[in-house]
Amino acid sequence: ILEKEVAHFSQLGNVIIGGGLECTLQDFIHNDSDSHIPLFTGYIPDTIINNRQSMDQVISSRGRQLIELCIQSGLRILNGRIFGDSFGQYTSHQPLGSSVIDYFIVSESLLRQIPVFKVQPFKADLSDHCQITILLRVNCFIPLFESNLKSFPEKYVWNDDSPVKFQNALVSEKVKKYINLFLDEKNVKNDFINESVEKFNNILYEAADLSLKKKKTSSGKKSAYVRGSKKKLPEWYDQTLTSARKNLNDNFNLLNKYPKDPYVRSALFSFRKHFRKLRKNKYREYKQNLLNKLDNLQENNPKEYWNLLDKLKKMNDNSNASSNNVPLNEWHAYFKTLLTTDQKLDHVDNRLKSELKHLENQKIFNELDYKITAEEISRAVNKLKNNKSIGFDIISNEMLKCGLTVLLSPLTQLLIEF
Repeated sequence: ILEKEVAHFSQLGNVIIGGGLECTLQDFIHNDSDSHIPLFTGYIPDTIINNRQSMDQVISSRGRQLIELCIQSGLRILNGRIFGDSFGQYTSHQPLGSSVIDYFIVSESLLRQIPVFKVQPFKADLSDHCQITILLRVNCFIPLFESNLKSFPEKYVWNDDSPVKFQNALVSEKVKKYINLFLDEKNVKNDFINESVEKFNNILYEAADLSLKKKKTSSGKKSAYVRGSKKKLPEWYDQTLTSARKNLNDNFNLLNKYPKDPYVRSALFSFRKHFRKLRKNKYREYKQNLLNKLDNLQENNPKEYWNLLDKLKKMNDNSNASSNNVPLNEWHAYFKTLLTTDQKLDHVDNRLKSELKHLENQKIFNELDYKITAEEISRAVNKLKNNKSIGFDIISNEMLKCGLTVLLSPLTQLLIEF
């Protein structure tokens, strides 16, 4: 199967194979040349390249088959040949021994485009295999463009002391002046509604600048990966697990020094078994503690209750990352049926159609014909929820709710005139 795939994709371009295989022999014909023996047209002799090194000297039948495939297809193995892995390091560590079974194999013409191949350090807490990586040199042109998106503005920090400070700022002389100027302008028309909204927002901005601090938001220009940065560990990964993982890494470093010592190898895999069991127990204990807290928080502290639910949801999503995904073809089929017209509607009685059309023309909903009252605005503002995301106007629901006593008049005038 692999040979057919290589033959197919070789016609489209260069080939890169990565995965768990097994071979220790050389993958090219020594002293291959077309200088002395007449050969068929199109024969390309193997380039003279460095011999491949490997710590694993065991030869299996699968390895021989892979070597034959490499010779026939012009593929070359990177392990033990490219800078970064001069000795052909072990890529798999098992209780009975270590071996080199994870490879990157590429077309011979790609060898000059791969300056680095590396076998990453063994992570005994994650897998029996080492991660292998390559650096591929490519010609890539990325056109520059100007983005029309505005950077997200700074937002105000709202804490326990903010309501009192914000209310005091609203009754200050400076903010009162803005409110009186807004109330004196009685000629708000539809053509100038945006200007009126901006003036109303300026009242809130002035009060917020006097009483609240601003939190700077990231510009989004930072790289997603920072060299040397460490991934944040989950909350349940305590100091005990950190120390156990360090001991596990120390045992592996000892195995690197004495790869043939059975006692060192036995100690490594015995400790790994203990570490995995300890990690599973810590995870279960943390999850059970969250469930126990939920029993008392629903009534006493609803905010913390929903935060704990979010944590539990994320933990379940991480353990079943692919179980909730809907296949793309199902999404397409579902929404395609929503957009199709129902053929049964074509056979609906004309009398029913005319009746529906008559009812649509009847004026039976007239609540919007009345002017908005201050009571309606007050009820609507009080129903706003706290801790909601702000928009580009950086005005939060807390600002409107806390300053409703002062802001009710200008807000009513703005909505009535509109």
